[in-house]
Amino acid sequence: MAIPDSASVSFPPRPLLAPAVLLADSGKSADLLSSVAPVALVASPMKVDLAGGAWSGRVGASQPRGQLSYHPNVLLDGVVSPPVELLRAGAKAWSNALVGFFWSKRLAFPLVNAWACARWGKKGFEKALLMEDGLFLFKFSPQSNIREILELGPWHIGNQPLFLRQWTTGMSLDRGSVEVLLLWVQFRGLPMEYWTMEGLSHLTSSIGKPICLDSQTTKMERIGFAKICVEVSKDTALPDSLKIRRLDPVGELSYTTISVTYPWKPSATKRH
Repeated sequence: MAIPDSASVSFPPRPLLAPAVLLADSGKSADLLSSVAPVALVASPMKVDLAGGAWSGRVGASQPRGQLSYHPNVLLDGVVSPPVELLRAGAKAWSNALVGFFWSKRLAFPLVNAWACARWGKKGFEKALLMEDGLFLFKFSPQSNIREILELGPWHIGNQPLFLRQWTTGMSLDRGSVEVLLLWVQFRGLPMEYWTMEGLSHLTSSIGKPICLDSQTTKMERIGFAKICVEVSKDTALPDSLKIRRLDPVGELSYTTISVTYPWKPSATKRH
């Protein structure tokens, strides 16, 4: 009998025999095979679509389908061209997000996510997402002020600095595009003449652009060394010492050398 192209065939139910179960009782034995009647399990009819149509019965038609929709005219001159309004709405959904990466050692995602929850949980942090090439995306609520997050940096997890930028449309997600870095610099053996905002600003400018002081340097609670955040080019040669002017015991100009250290500084290894 010929089957029409659009026809569907239903196979009749097929009885399945349940296996007999043997029980052992202490001190007794019984052959239950002769006393247990086979139980017929009726399988549901299997419907096969011979017309090559929907496979919903095989992939689970009862599962949620989400909110996807089909747009047959999305290609214009070979270019995927959704409405501009759609792109703007998508950009708005991610406008309050930060993109971050580690320079020399990529940390495990669970560690980074837990750290972000602990540090930024009260500042509107929602979740972290792992992107390609070791990049992290940190999503914040629309009401949060992510500029404050950036201004409170640089942030470190352990001794690994987390480099952050606000996500924007058109931004390159290639870490090779990073041109400037924020580093903590420690100036040790600093003469007291430099312990003013202007003095520290002049000193730091010999390495890069001064950004901020750490809390103890700001409050002058620790004067063994000054710790200052500096913006430098990624190719900047970072000195281990500086020769600086100072005043001698009679107030005349003299010179001394101070030590410069870095809790972390970039190496030539691959960024993560």
